[in-house]
Amino acid sequence: MNGRYDLRLPHIKCEACKASWSPELGDLIRCDYWPASSQYLTVYSMDVLYSFEELKMAAPGMSFQAFLRMLDQRTVRFGRSGTVIADSFRQSFLEWEAARYEVDKLTREDHFNCPACSPDMLAVSVDGNRKLYRFKTAARSEEKAIFDGVFIANDGDVQRFVDYIHTATNHVSGRGVCGGHWSAAREMSRKASGKTDEEGLELAVCRHGVLLRALNMFSG
Repeated sequence: MNGRYDLRLPHIKCEACKASWSPELGDLIRCDYWPASSQYLTVYSMDVLYSFEELKMAAPGMSFQAFLRMLDQRTVRFGRSGTVIADSFRQSFLEWEAARYEVDKLTREDHFNCPACSPDMLAVSVDGNRKLYRFKTAARSEEKAIFDGVFIANDGDVQRFVDYIHTATNHVSGRGVCGGHWSAAREMSRKASGKTDEEGLELAVCRHGVLLRALNMFSG
């Protein structure tokens, strides 16, 4: 948490046998450093990654840029120069989280399952937030999302499930009974259909407040 600094990796050579040794990727990870690339020219202390994760949990509105500005100020305070590259830090943080998620899967630790409710869940609460919208003109990456389908269900899977329900119930478009007299929850309700793509998020939690699943909401 002391900002950017130059890390000098050791290179050890035996004068007797002329054998040499330099730390490799696994050595850095065991010493609590996370590489930003395969050549690990830039590494991040895992303490910084843990600190950002904990701050995001306590203050979800904190951005990467705000956190990195704080790190840059720490760099100056300790008499060093340079800045932390935002894109590199963001990608490294997400890859670090993805690696931890894979470890949790190997140890069968499920963060989206309530031990108290399982296996027979009695009640689920579902609600939506229509303020988490995305404009159709927003930039999109061609890269596959790191956490694709982990918590937010894939749009294709959701649409196939909706089509199955419509087929099983002889659904007629525009005449759905969902929502009743609540205008925001009606089937065809859209906030600004000409400008937005995703209207918001729909989330499900158990009665103990454990997050179970979410999906992108395209209409009421």
